[in-house]
Amino acid sequence: EYLRQRQMCIRDSIYYETLRVSLMLKCVVLGSSNVGKSSLLERYTKNSFRPERRVTLGADFASKVIDVGGERVRLVIWDTAGQERFNKMHPAYYHRAHACILCFDVTRKATYQHLGAWYDEMRDACENIPCILVANKIDIDYQVTKKNFKFASSKNIPFYFVSVSYTHLRA
Repeated sequence: EYLRQRQMCIRDSIYYETLRVSLMLKCVVLGSSNVGKSSLLERYTKNSFRPERRVTLGADFASKVIDVGGERVRLVIWDTAGQERFNKMHPAYYHRAHACILCFDVTRKATYQHLGAWYDEMRDACENIPCILVANKIDIDYQVTKKNFKFASSKNIPFYFVSVSYTHLRA
């Protein structure tokens, strides 16, 4: 009986928490395997970082309630698997997405070279959603921030250098 009441209490608190937000938005995080998508998600939603991350199988998600212009908004962020074997599943994760974060690892050139395929796949499913590009792992080589990455300007999307192992962000 105690467990049943506890489950109902948890279910009700999730339900009422959902009611207290004005809007729910879905964001997908895309990029090759091991670029730091899961760590980016964890840093943003929990303000934590674990260097021993596991590989995402299929997809994972987390949410965070944020304030946008005085309104409480639940941001649901989907972390997609970067391995090729999960490519056929990606379009399902894009369904009803409101935004996209493309991510690459500054220490692995191939992850930058694959951005075009990720971007095209996302645009095939979601023509008009806003998208940003994130260059992750700058803590390994901060000099990379002096390089000129042309992908973002060629697609006219915002570009950010980040290190999810630290708490700072540079535009």
